[in-house]
Order: sequence, then structure tokens, then C-alpha cells
Amino acid sequence: MRPEEAQKIATEAARLAAHETVAELFRHFDVDITDSDSVKAFRENIAWAGRYRKLSEQIGSRVIITVFTIFTGGVLALIWNSLKNHSP
Repeated sequence: MRPEEAQKIATEAARLAAHETVAELFRHFDVDITDSDSVKAFRENIAWAGRYRKLSEQIGSRVIITVFTIFTGGVLALIWNSLKNHSP
């Protein structure tokens, strides 16, 4: 067997192994890679999860800012009230 023939056989074997590995991975996610609707639904689910993650991060940071603002406002109100009630 010539080296180029061996290389061609090895390349094809690697391609088939990779294809089977990817197909097996998607089977674990209940995605039929031969069905375009199944693949499309999987893509939409991944996109939705990404949007949901970004939204939850935004909500988390807004909650932190809101709590900090309320706390700071409360402290300032206490200081103001204390100064107002103790002034001559």
C-alpha cells in the first residue's frame, strides 16, 4: 500500500469516527441530526438559554444596585434625621 493510500484511509476513518462521536453526543441530548426540525429546535433552545442567562445576570446586578441604593438612602436618612433632631 502506498503512503497516500494509507493517508486517505486514515483520514476517512478519522472523519467517520468524528461523525459518529458527534452523532452520539447529540443522541444524548435527544437531537436527531438527520432531522432539520430537531436540530433547529436544539439551536433555539440553546439561544433561549443564552438569552435567559444574560437576563438573569442583568437582574442580579440590578438587584444588587437597588439594595445598595436603599441601604445608602436609609443610612443618609438616619444621619439627616439625627442631625435635624440634635441641632440647637
